[in-house]
Amino acid sequence: MGASSTRTLLVGRIATEDMAVDTISVERFVRTQLDGRFGHIALGREISALNAAAQRLIIHNCAAHLVPGGTLGLAVSAAALTEYLDASGFAPLAGASGTGSVWRRDQRRTVHDIVADARRRFARVSAMELFEEISDGPAVIVDIRVPEDRRRHGVIKPSLSVPRTVLEWRLDPASGYSNPLLDSSEQRVVVVCNEGYSSSLAVAALLDLGFANATDLVGGVVAWIDAGLPVSPSDRDEETYLGPPER
Repeated sequence: MGASSTRTLLVGRIATEDMAVDTISVERFVRTQLDGRFGHIALGREISALNAAAQRLIIHNCAAHLVPGGTLGLAVSAAALTEYLDASGFAPLAGASGTGSVWRRDQRRTVHDIVADARRRFARVSAMELFEEISDGPAVIVDIRVPEDRRRHGVIKPSLSVPRTVLEWRLDPASGYSNPLLDSSEQRVVVVCNEGYSSSLAVAALLDLGFANATDLVGGVVAWIDAGLPVSPSDRDEETYLGPPER
């Protein structure tokens, strides 16, 4: 799905008109990270059957996949969703009929736009694609999660623990604190985080440093686990490289 301010995404409905339309089920869209962005998203009535946590996630995902100023159409009453709509930068528009309503995404530049701009710079990999890369051996997985998340969800083996706060220093050979295992900008580096948002911003930073083969995992470790792929307990001895000793 390509990015377009005129493209429409129908969530939980079937397209019946001859127009530029993509479709996806409500259940799949809760956490799906699509390649493209849209000028309009229409949510079907199925959203009313979701629990509160899933409704919050789906409204957040709508904001992430709309261009600035894009519109969101709801086929259900917005009463139960207003809190999530407000928190995700939506404002109501007049002119809706029946129980439906139309909302406009904030036109200012938001974190969603920063992430989208970052992702336009590289091709991301799915969980299964990364699993195959690991089997072939060339990819270096850089896990930027905090230790607490590594312990809670487990880790992909093999991977290097490099907290986001020190990522640039550990990878840039000119920093004086780089990890000797990451000493070449030619390396294939795959950044992973919990759900694949922070990792996209991290890859943009690595591209700026000249790591042309850097990418990230779509959906992060959560998607890896959902795909049924193995994780290992985080070993206490698995400490991040701290750089050279103080002189």
